[in-house]
Amino acid sequence: MKNITIKTAIASAIILLGLSAEIAAQAGGNWPQWRGPNRDGISTETGLLKQWPEAGPPLVWKVAGAGTGYSSLAVANGRIYTMGVRGDREYVIAFDVATGKQAWATAHGGVYRDSRGDGPAAELPR
Repeated sequence: MKNITIKTAIASAIILLGLSAEIAAQAGGNWPQWRGPNRDGISTETGLLKQWPEAGPPLVWKVAGAGTGYSSLAVANGRIYTMGVRGDREYVIAFDVATGKQAWATAHGGVYRDSRGDGPAAELPR
């Protein structure tokens, strides 16, 4: 009986951890995967402008040098994640949402090559 209680407690803790991670990933401002939290391209953000100013919204920051390729973006926990080719390597790159400064970049392999363009192709159907 004691083993069943311990197993139940462990299983419950794992389920709660998984659910809390999912809830945290979908918290306001996060777009944690391709096409958003539910992969449906729908944002549940509120308070957005009904109409943009004629000159467009104000530019918060701009990044150069992320690399080439066709990568999607993910936003989670104050970071923007993407991929790009730099030199002869592909990189996974994280930027700070508040400042636009690169937080880190990690090489993960050689450059993907095909007739539609070299580099990551996270959003192009193959």
